[in-house]
Amino acid sequence: MTAEQLREGLLEFLHRDLIGPAGGPEEILTEEPPKIRYAAGVLFPRESERNESAAAGGVEEDGSGDGAGSPADNGGPAVDDDVPVGSAGRGADSPESEHDDTVTLANTHRPSAMGLSFMVEPAGQQLSVRVRAARYDGRTEPAGDGGYPTRTWERDPLSLEPVRVTLNPVDPIDAPLCRGLKLRVVVRPRQSGQYLVTLSVYNTTHEQDDDAETFYQVGFEVEGADGSPVFVEYPTLDGAPEDEEETALAMLYRRRRIFAAGHGCAADWTQTDAGRAVRVATTVLPHVIVPPVDPVSGNYQYLNMEFLQGGCEDPERDIPDALEELCGVYEAWVDRNAADAKSLGERFSASAERHLALCRTALTRMRAGIDLLREDPVSLEAFMQMNRVMLMQQHHANLRRTLETPWTALPEVYRSNWTDREGFWRTFQIGFILMTLPGLLSDDTQVDFADGPVSAHDLVDLIWFPTGGGKTEAYLGLTAFTIFRLRLEDPSDSGCKVLMRYTLRLLTSQQFQRAASLICACELVRR
Repeated sequence: MTAEQLREGLLEFLHRDLIGPAGGPEEILTEEPPKIRYAAGVLFPRESERNESAAAGGVEEDGSGDGAGSPADNGGPAVDDDVPVGSAGRGADSPESEHDDTVTLANTHRPSAMGLSFMVEPAGQQLSVRVRAARYDGRTEPAGDGGYPTRTWERDPLSLEPVRVTLNPVDPIDAPLCRGLKLRVVVRPRQSGQYLVTLSVYNTTHEQDDDAETFYQVGFEVEGADGSPVFVEYPTLDGAPEDEEETALAMLYRRRRIFAAGHGCAADWTQTDAGRAVRVATTVLPHVIVPPVDPVSGNYQYLNMEFLQGGCEDPERDIPDALEELCGVYEAWVDRNAADAKSLGERFSASAERHLALCRTALTRMRAGIDLLREDPVSLEAFMQMNRVMLMQQHHANLRRTLETPWTALPEVYRSNWTDREGFWRTFQIGFILMTLPGLLSDDTQVDFADGPVSAHDLVDLIWFPTGGGKTEAYLGLTAFTIFRLRLEDPSDSGCKVLMRYTLRLLTSQQFQRAASLICACELVRR
């Protein structure tokens, strides 16, 4: 089974387990009711008690009526089942017409609605909406001989016809789908000439027979009536204040387009190469394939552990020179991004400059680490021994010996193998090690930032990289350097040098094995 097949099987299992139907389209539940069996994609009847968000808006119950409460009181749509669209207070000029009250229903503890907001153009475009849902009919089976009555719930998939919607900025439109289920359409014109559309599917019933009035496996998808790509990029809030992190994320992911926002659910879409979408849909089990992050790699001397352990003619000269080549490649990458940053526009210019300044700070720190290796023979020796034990640790980690495996002697010389990447650093690993070296050895090391110098001991360097990308090797290498550097300076030096803490038991076990392999390699070198 391939990784892709395994992933698809896992998603299918989660969908059956959380959303259903686990037993197929005509399933019959016997052990537990559907409201306990399924946790997502459910629209409950509207609760009778007063909704807290309504009270926060100044709406109070007056105690009159049959106790069910008005739609406004319980957070429901302002248009009730018996009130026609366009009634007083819901005209196109009313402030309330700018809001869709079904969004409140989507955000309650037991949601009664789910919806999507998206942008379309041109005006007057027709959309086709396909809604899916199911009910479960509860039955009590008579008791057998000496037994007890049993309760079953039979799934009833609803056959709902597609709804064609013409987008006009008038009062909200409520289209009945079936008994107890409606589709609401709210259209808002924007100055750009585009329309902001919110579609919501909501349960119109009030809490009585919970099982009979609850809808399951609910969702819908929207397309242009003629199949054309009518959906344009969903806008950000122009003029809304952003903090530095929000702006930085928006800059980094500026090429990732968003075509819809979900209410009580997530949004999915099918994008075209022309920068539009042909389809938007709801999903209560969002998933995405995250592409692997592949760092710059190659058979370079500055990544080769065998070279960096002293496998060269003149280590005192060749190793720093090779590492300086790494800094030159990184500097060229920073310069290219600085040139591209000029075209980002006013919104991202300040954020781009902050990122570039941090990159240049990292470059300065890496070169300070190289200078340390040039000027301090003890640090260079510790660096070379670090590369030696990392090469040994990688070699033995791949052996995976068992009790039945014949014993093989240790190799006298560890050779790096480019074919399986054994014995080669990744660029971020060696860069992280270089930039951290000066602060390990001196309390006076200062790092210059835009707002002033900071002591290296007051910094926490975070390695942000996906699982399996090589974070462990980066700090294991730094661990080995620290141990060797202190022992070379003082052979009697002993005690704790590094603290490692993990919050997951399996991760703790795996990382202990790797750290133990490194320490064993260090001990062989010491002997």
